[in-house]
Formats: sequence, structure tokens, C-alpha cells
Amino acid sequence: MPGCVSQVYVTADLIDDGTVAFKADSDAQITKGLVALLIQALNGLKPAEIMALSPDFIKETQLDVSLTPSRANGFFNIFKMMQKQALTLAAKTDLKAEASPEDAAMPES
Repeated sequence: MPGCVSQVYVTADLIDDGTVAFKADSDAQITKGLVALLIQALNGLKPAEIMALSPDFIKETQLDVSLTPSRANGFFNIFKMMQKQALTLAAKTDLKAEASPEDAAMPES
């Protein structure tokens, strides 16, 4: 994760109801806690809802003043990366829907 002191791994899957489920791990306890906060907030949202979120909550909660600049930057980058993963899932879903034979009109014989 660019801008993060620790190693962070985040995966995202789209669930059948159209919501995103994130999983994550890190080699540092504080980063595990930070990414757990993001997972708690973002799991169960649809990709469009995740993309609509602003990172302003980081400053509004004053979490940034409790972290070193490097950790605060890493936290922001993890959030942005999770948004990118949600966008990628949405794009893949849109492509699958366009290519789905079920949605194609059957020609009349």
C-alpha cells in the first residue's frame, strides 16, 4: 500500500445482493485496527455508495490528529484503494450484465 508504513492486504468481493464484502490483514496491529474501522463502515454498501463517500470523515472524527502523519496518510490511501476496488467490482458486474445471454433478446424463428 503506497503511503503506508505497514504491509496491508485488502480484498473485495461482490455479494449476490450487490453489496461489497471486504477482507483485510496487516503486519501491524494499529493498521489492522484502522482497516477494521474501514471494513466496519464499508461492508454491506453498494459500490456506488462507497464511491460517493468522502474522506472528510477522517478529519471530522479527528482520527488524523491521533495518528502520525505517515499512518494518517496510509489510512487515507487504504480508504481510496477500497473505493477503487469497489469501482472495479461495479465495472466487472456491468460488463457481465452486458454479456449475459439471459439479457439478450431471442430472435424469433
